[in-house]
Amino acid sequence: MRRALDLSKAFPSINTVVDAYNLSSIERQVPAAAYDFDRLAGPLVLRFAETGDTFRGIGQESAEAVPAGELVYADREQVICRAWNYRDADDTKVTTDTTNLLVVVDGCDEVGRDDLTAALAALCERIVAFNGGCVQSQVVLPA
Repeated sequence: MRRALDLSKAFPSINTVVDAYNLSSIERQVPAAAYDFDRLAGPLVLRFAETGDTFRGIGQESAEAVPAGELVYADREQVICRAWNYRDADDTKVTTDTTNLLVVVDGCDEVGRDDLTAALAALCERIVAFNGGCVQSQVVLPA
């Protein structure tokens, strides 16, 4: 929201998938992200960072230490996103070569389950409309 409301800068356009989830995130006021599913090493988990976890964000040359206790998304091998859906890893970013996505929309106490389900559905519809393909499943996990 901060970037969208900053009228002194143009809102960045990355590619049609990233643009679709950024627009949906702003429109529905929920954090959203997408990852290149084929570059994930196993299931994605939301957890607290552990001592020794590192992270290489999009455009970073090298990895940096992640403070223990920070909330992160991680696969079996690495932290792929920090601070909910705030900073994504370079290794799993969506590019024009991406063919399979994992889309994540985060909720909170102020966002009801129905709102979260609607936000995820709208985001997926927008991605398919501009990129083709199909949605294989949509799941809203319990709190």
